Amino acid sequence: NHKFFYSLVYDGQQRTLVEESGEIRIGPKYQADIPDMLLGGQEDDSEPPCASATQVWCPDNLTTQQVDQFMVLARSVGTFARAMISSRNQPSLCVSAAAASRDVTLFHAMSTLHRYRYNLALAVCALVPQGGPLLCRDELENWTPEEVTLFEQSLVKYGKDFFDIQKNSLP
Repeated sequence: NHKFFYSLVYDGQQRTLVEESGEIRIGPKYQADIPDMLLGGQEDDSEPPCASATQVWCPDNLTTQQVDQFMVLARSVGTFARAMISSRNQPSLCVSAAAASRDVTLFHAMSTLHRYRYNLALAVCALVPQGGPLLCRDELENWTPEEVTLFEQSLVKYGKDFFDIQKNSLP
């Protein structure tokens, strides 16, 4: 009682359409367990979320514009930090600016704001500590342009089947 799907994917190297198939996983072991809905007046006896979670973002004292401006500043500092470090993986200012806009830089900026309790003055100083601007890098920045191209081609060819990508595309 298996269900399958088929899709056509363009293979740029062979310049043809290639048929790919996949299995649709159906059944209780592939489904999320959804808790019962509480009806009006019922008490929730489960553990409260605050007992097992830590809040890491609550900029109540900042406007959306201030947060956006801080993010622009964090990306600018990231671009400047990359410009200070010559690297064959960052050949141009445009590439440096794009790298500074990645999630790792933005997560660092949000984390910095939270760590300094949304005090913009302290958070700005933390972006550029004594000794120079802080450079946040993600894994993609360690790849050569050839490795990035190979990975992108593999994604087109194999989709998000990373096992096939690793098996068939990596050295």
